Amino acid sequence: MIDKPYPAGRAMLDWMKDALHAQETGGLSWHASAWMAKRRWESTQKSIDSFLMDQTMDQTELLLIGGSAGWMMSGSWLAKFKSIRVIDIDPLASLFFYLNHGKTLKKSGTAWRFERRDGLRELTLLVKESPHSFIWFDNVLGQQCFKLKDEDLVLRQLKHIKEILKYRHWGSIHDWLSGPVDLVIPDSELPEIFRDQRHSIAFASNESLASNGENTLVVNNKSMDFDVGTQMLLSQVNARGEWQDHLSAEVFPTSQTCQLIPWFFKPNYCHFLLASFIKPSP
Repeated sequence: MIDKPYPAGRAMLDWMKDALHAQETGGLSWHASAWMAKRRWESTQKSIDSFLMDQTMDQTELLLIGGSAGWMMSGSWLAKFKSIRVIDIDPLASLFFYLNHGKTLKKSGTAWRFERRDGLRELTLLVKESPHSFIWFDNVLGQQCFKLKDEDLVLRQLKHIKEILKYRHWGSIHDWLSGPVDLVIPDSELPEIFRDQRHSIAFASNESLASNGENTLVVNNKSMDFDVGTQMLLSQVNARGEWQDHLSAEVFPTSQTCQLIPWFFKPNYCHFLLASFIKPSP
């Protein structure tokens, strides 16, 4: 008979698992990939920086959920805040966040602290703890399909976010679709047509994505139609094969305009990111 491990042993095991995989949402493999792909991701990062810096807000505090190491974040935007709470399940996120942004935040006088917590599971509590903060989800909401592995549960959880935050100023950037492309992108930089390539898209409902059937891509074993602008980006990257739906299309409120940003995660694999800032309901 094997004795059950002590709570301290279980805590250490959980820490190690999250350090390695962060419940399939990151971890050491993610940090290694991000470090090696910094040059290839530079163009997408500039698009994200431009999107963030174009936004204006009154809040001086930031509640950063799923901030990880901030590999794709704008240090200049982070430095606009007086204080930042970084929430992530990955225990290594604090170290890499410091390496990526510590010097910039120290220069700006921005105080920040890291908390190893599940930002989505504890969202209601976190929101109450930070009543004056702007809330930003950094590349986390599109990962819940891998963490929860239950499509209905993911959809319910993501749809509920806008209800929890109905009276708050918040925003997110997250994976919407990802898949293989017949286009090899050099590590140095993207071709001219992809530089700062952004497209505005509004989700009124699932039906708003439908077209005349000519702009179809196989996503999760199903045919999915897209508006002309999205299809143009799909054509430019030569989308091929079957793509992954990250189940995040309904995160934002109805008819909310989003920025659609292509991200070449690998030389022949592209993610489409959705980004938007949401103002409080009157």
